[in-house]
Amino acid sequence: PVNAIARINTVIYAAGSFTHADGLPVNGIAKLASDGWSQVGSGLSGTVFTLQPLSGCIYVGGDITGVGHYDSTTREWSAPERTVDVFGQAINNLVRWCVDDFAWEAVRMLDDSAIGSPLAMTT
Repeated sequence: PVNAIARINTVIYAAGSFTHADGLPVNGIAKLASDGWSQVGSGLSGTVFTLQPLSGCIYVGGDITGVGHYDSTTREWSAPERTVDVFGQAINNLVRWCVDDFAWEAVRMLDDSAIGSPLAMTT
C-alpha cells in the first residue's frame, strides 16, 4: 500500500511497501511527473511510512534497510540492498533523495536542524 505522498514542484512522490507503479518496478517509492510514473533511483528496501519535501530534497522515513546505487561504469542501478549511502554513511531508517544529486543519502541526526522539527516527519 501507499503510506505517504508528497510533492516537489510539479512532481508527486508516493511511498510505502509496494513494488510496482503503473507496471514499472519501483521498490517502495515512485514519482509521477508529466511523462508518467518512474522509479526514484532503484528504490528502497523496507517500508516507507513518511515523506517530507525540504529544499529540493525528499526526506524518507520508515523501516528502511537499504538503498540502490548507480554504477557509473555499467550505467545501471543496483538492487536496493546497500546498507550504506554513497558517502559510506549507514542507512538507519531515514534517507533523502535530492533532485539535483541523483543519489540516496543517509540523514545523520546530530540535531533537529537537519530537517526541522521531528513533528514535520509525522504522517
